[in-house]
Amino acid sequence: MTKLNFTRLSHLSLLLLALVFTSCNDDFSEVGSSLVDNNNFDALLYETNNLTAKSTKIERAQTNQLPVYQLGSYQDPIYGKTDANLLTQISLSNPDPQFQESAELDSVILNIPYFSTITEQTADGRTYKLDSVFGDGRIDFSIFRSNYFLRPFDPNDDFNSQAYYSDQTALFESNLDPAPIYQVQNFKPIAQQLTVITPSGSSADTSKVSPRLRVALPTDYFNDLILENTGTNVLISNSNFQDFFRGLYFKVDGADNGGVLSYLNFTSDEAKITLYYNYDFTDVSGEDSKLNSTYDLNFGPNTVNTFESEYTTLPDQENLYLKGNAGSMAVINLFPDQSELDSIRELDWLVNEANLRFYVNESALPENYDQPERIFIYSLENGLPLSDYQFASDILQNNIVNSRRVHLGRLTEDDNGDSYYKIRITNYMNNLVSSESTDTKLGLTVSQNVNIPNTVKAEAGTDSVSEIPVASVVSPEGTILYGTQAPIESKRLQLDIYYTETN
Repeated sequence: MTKLNFTRLSHLSLLLLALVFTSCNDDFSEVGSSLVDNNNFDALLYETNNLTAKSTKIERAQTNQLPVYQLGSYQDPIYGKTDANLLTQISLSNPDPQFQESAELDSVILNIPYFSTITEQTADGRTYKLDSVFGDGRIDFSIFRSNYFLRPFDPNDDFNSQAYYSDQTALFESNLDPAPIYQVQNFKPIAQQLTVITPSGSSADTSKVSPRLRVALPTDYFNDLILENTGTNVLISNSNFQDFFRGLYFKVDGADNGGVLSYLNFTSDEAKITLYYNYDFTDVSGEDSKLNSTYDLNFGPNTVNTFESEYTTLPDQENLYLKGNAGSMAVINLFPDQSELDSIRELDWLVNEANLRFYVNESALPENYDQPERIFIYSLENGLPLSDYQFASDILQNNIVNSRRVHLGRLTEDDNGDSYYKIRITNYMNNLVSSESTDTKLGLTVSQNVNIPNTVKAEAGTDSVSEIPVASVVSPEGTILYGTQAPIESKRLQLDIYYTETN
């Protein structure tokens, strides 16, 4: 493209755009444009702050069929405390187990690994770092038997998969046995390799395992539950067993020093309840002995998180309040005035780049506040990510904090040291300008993993929201962003479109 005089063309462009937009809509003429200099092209810049953006409270979110589940208490200095409880079904590793008549339980061990990374390997073992722990306090929690049946299909929805929600705490807790099976005091996830001794045959094996939640459950309880039901219909199939024993409920009882919340890896092969038992054995020579063996109970297939949150209201409309779990999100309409979009379409622009820049309201955040590194934008019309997401070439599966940064910019700072997120929506805007689409409403949430675009069912304070990203549901973090009515004009949310004219 021929480089033109900046000053002259800048004023001329302003005048021409003002004339065109005035004929279409009086409000549209108030938005300025100018020529911008770019190393790759000379393009005009169209800036509009006519878009609308508001926060909305997420009333409930689907919390089964998640990639990870949480247990604990997270204290957010802005949004208050959130307790994450969970309900999980239990499955027989092998239905209809045949325990020997002399079988006696030695111990029952619950194992659920944390998400961890090996940081050092030595002759003495491995050193680990926990990947997903929030807070530095402790919690108490109890494990109850649940009498609520988690059905796989919903008869009221054409037998599609049953959805369970974050706000069903009261329902689940009204169906618990009165006394807990086990209680854990002063719990805190520890990044420590564990040494495990496993009885096997007439001896025992010693192994080292990754950090995990590992507790010894009462043997009498599981003797009555499993061994005493050998040969009965209770253990003949998983459907029978899950109707008889409907699951375990992990309930947070209290938090100390702000509490702690951690992800639990229920998808690991090592996530299970192991029954260690011995039985009488007579060998071919007639000698009697004791042999050791194990039997596993697995978690699932259905697991549900519930969230009890102190966060109930949105303080004002000048800011955008984003909070994970079932917190809050932003609803953005890029073109609430259809005539503005129609006018752009008539000009037949080629969109070279389009961005939304969300400045963090750092004055509203406490010092050293843990902000999310990433936020996520998606279409509220269909629940899908934008086309910029689909065409991203910077996908990093093993480095999710830096994946897809061209489209979904990381938390960064400008030249003045002010924090912001830049969301590039160039492909989306080109498609919008070149089509008759009215898909201009977007959702904005926090994200724990931008490589997961899937959404789950949700209900919010607006009918526009029927789905939210899974990666927001599993994130406890939050932030506050400036909106379109921010008192600091330079930090107001606006849409920047760099374009070239094609006629």
